[in-house]
Amino acid sequence: MKRKRRTIGKDTLSLSIIFMLVLGAIAFLSGAGHFEKSECGLFLPSPESWIPLPIASVGTNLLLLIAIGIASVFFNRHYNFVKTSQPVGQTAFFLMAGSNVLVTGELGTSTLLLIANFVCFSFLFDTYRKPNATQEFFIVATIIALGSMVQYAFLMMIPVFIAAGFILQAMRIREILAFGMGLIAPFWVGIGLGLLPLEQFRLPRPTILFLQTGIEESSVAILVNIGFTLLTAILMFLNNEIKLYAGNSRVLALNNIISVSGLAAAICMIADYDNLPAYLATFYYACSYQTANLFALRDIKRGPLLMDITAIIYAALFAATLLT
Repeated sequence: MKRKRRTIGKDTLSLSIIFMLVLGAIAFLSGAGHFEKSECGLFLPSPESWIPLPIASVGTNLLLLIAIGIASVFFNRHYNFVKTSQPVGQTAFFLMAGSNVLVTGELGTSTLLLIANFVCFSFLFDTYRKPNATQEFFIVATIIALGSMVQYAFLMMIPVFIAAGFILQAMRIREILAFGMGLIAPFWVGIGLGLLPLEQFRLPRPTILFLQTGIEESSVAILVNIGFTLLTAILMFLNNEIKLYAGNSRVLALNNIISVSGLAAAICMIADYDNLPAYLATFYYACSYQTANLFALRDIKRGPLLMDITAIIYAALFAATLLT
């Protein structure tokens, strides 16, 4: 009797969610997920201060991460840009996110920026070679502007969506004007109505990673986690891009937009080190798509075993963060 081949399905996805929840709970109980509150919004309080009760903040954050992961399954089914029915990317995302206390520790910019990016992707993916995409680019820019009121990290995504417009062959003069108007309009209305007092305006103060004089041991463990993820994502990207380039141009374009968002998040974590947590969820999300494409484009016979090994590695990286 032929043995049934093990695949990455709903059971594996469920286990990865449990993995994230358990590690999130451990981080919360150990106190590793509690951070100093800092205001990084241009005008309004940052998301980290929205829910004062720690357990409620952690619970809300984990539920939102699960929601975005599950929504991604249907997102890919709709746009079909990763040619697999297995939830490989979502499983990888939960493993990556769960391993980092800066993502699961509390409700913060990291999760909200990812949600904003996901919504923006949903609008932009419909504009591939669209003759008039002014409405979509106006909406995307408005989301970025509204987000920047509570965290300036949203502004760092502006180059991503401008690049997305050109990748999708949908960015023209009128789309550029619509995008600019979308960035200005929320501030114009907010200041005009007195909802955004000018005396509360705060300028961003980014700090570069390589200029830091001293880095805590726990931060080193987190940087190792990020470095490992970045290195493997780059290797997978180089592998995947060759296959994608030879295929459908629309599929290539949609995947490249996700990749550009991950690259931008990685650059921002270096150039805006003190605000590093804000970009982490977006970074992990983009890297998870590289994993999904690797499995979709290559006939990996021991995929579940590789995912098991990945879980062990990220559990070890999580443990290193707690022990240092």
